[in-house]
Amino acid sequence: MNSPRSRIGRSWRAVRDDEVAASLAGLNVARLQILAFVVSAACAGLGGTLLAVVSGIVAPGAYTLTLSISLLTAAVLGGLGSLLGAVWGSLVLVLVPSYLTNVASSHGLSGAASSSVPIAAYGIVLIIVMLVFPAGIQGGLRRLFGPAAPAAAVPINVLRRRRPASEHQKEGTT
Repeated sequence: MNSPRSRIGRSWRAVRDDEVAASLAGLNVARLQILAFVVSAACAGLGGTLLAVVSGIVAPGAYTLTLSISLLTAAVLGGLGSLLGAVWGSLVLVLVPSYLTNVASSHGLSGAASSSVPIAAYGIVLIIVMLVFPAGIQGGLRRLFGPAAPAAAVPINVLRRRRPASEHQKEGTT
């Protein structure tokens, strides 16, 4: 899997941001776009295969509009472009409906009213996240807490005490 900081990840990001600038920088834009298409098609094929294995049926009806909207909602909620965003989105997708169904049934709602509670909650949560965290849950956490850089990532020369230029001149070094 390619990291966003790898050569291909940086190239894909450059092509996504500005094709002309990427071309002027010497990147083969057509080749990178075809590679991105092939990788995304392979991921979609793998996802379809896993859906067929889990659902036990291979038919167009197995992939419903409701499932499509739920997956899109999870991607938007979690935050596009990050692996942790996908995790947050999938947690919301899996945990919120079952929790809300249990809460609705414990409050005496049953039948159609109980099944519409998770859909209404998705709408409310989606509106709140889009207003408060436009970049999704992961983007909001990144904005609130900043990037968590481990201490080992600090270069050693930053840890050394820098001497003022006047000390260098006293010793006769520049």
